[in-house]
Amino acid sequence: MEKRYNKDMMNSYDFLRIAIPSYDKFQEQISKLIKNNRANSKTIRILDLGCGTGLTSKVILEKNKNIFITALDLEKNMINQAKKRIKSKNVQFVCKNAFNFLPTLKTESFDFVVSALTIHNFTRKNRNKLLKQIFRILKQGGCLINADKYSLDNSKEQDKALNYHFGVFNFFKKHKRPDLKENWIKHYKKDMDKDIIMKEKEAIKDLKEIGFKEIKITYRKHMFAVLIGKK
Repeated sequence: MEKRYNKDMMNSYDFLRIAIPSYDKFQEQISKLIKNNRANSKTIRILDLGCGTGLTSKVILEKNKNIFITALDLEKNMINQAKKRIKSKNVQFVCKNAFNFLPTLKTESFDFVVSALTIHNFTRKNRNKLLKQIFRILKQGGCLINADKYSLDNSKEQDKALNYHFGVFNFFKKHKRPDLKENWIKHYKKDMDKDIIMKEKEAIKDLKEIGFKEIKITYRKHMFAVLIGKK
């Protein structure tokens, strides 16, 4: 798979949390949805797909009891950051490519698959391959929760949302890192490529065709949206 982040970008996520006022609230939505949709199982098994620096997994563990998380990321740099952030025996860290790792997992082995700002990086074709595997490994009644960049279907509203994020990256210039500003803007522009862009209605249609039900966007701030779908 194409790498879409360089080392400097991977090390700048804590900067993003400061630059984007809604960043933490956006991440916290995943934990809230788990709490509201979990069954009465003794232990809830969660796959954190593209765990990054471990922020999502950490919040889930803090807000929910009897949780076991498999935190997956392709980048060793990210896994190392996540290990520093999370000290818990209830997390297993896996440094592998999701497209190779998910097919090795047992069918119906997870209660939730969660992801934050990862799935949008793939082409629509590869996203659907991944989503089919996610559907397979989810238990009946289990949920996919994806906090990600879902492009608005209204082009004017989408342009407004995109320009908001471009403006946010001035934060890096103020902190004498114009290189980071340039890299993040380039990344967001690449997100808009026709084979990569993840449009809200299109994404929901794809999920329905795979078999997900009760799909809805539960939160949105500019391009950041949180989607939940059940098996």
